Amino acid sequence: MFLGMQGDYIASISESREELEAVKDIANFSSIEETDEIVQMVGNEYFIGIENITNALKELRAEAYQQEVDPITCHIQRLEDEEQTPEIEQEIADLKTERSDKVEEIKERYPYPVEESDDTNIGDTEVA
Repeated sequence: MFLGMQGDYIASISESREELEAVKDIANFSSIEETDEIVQMVGNEYFIGIENITNALKELRAEAYQQEVDPITCHIQRLEDEEQTPEIEQEIADLKTERSDKVEEIKERYPYPVEESDDTNIGDTEVA
């Protein structure tokens, strides 16, 4: 994998050095570097290496949990503080299901990369 660099910023990636060389002047690359590490775009930025990619995804997940899951949790807590009726108990159960579904949706939206070995995984994938 080749990286078109603008200082410390990865501006572009390609499987071939020639492709990046062809646009080097137009894209203002300060250098073209080769890497054997995994490269992945997270948000609007490229990251190199499983640890860096995973850390960037953790930040995005944390933000998504705060924006999407925490309000549901607060709603559940408010309902749990009320006098319990069958209707409130059902609403709490429904909200807990919604929260679990939202957590899974966020994990799917921001999946952690998997190391390239048969028995070592990062993230939420179970080890075989």
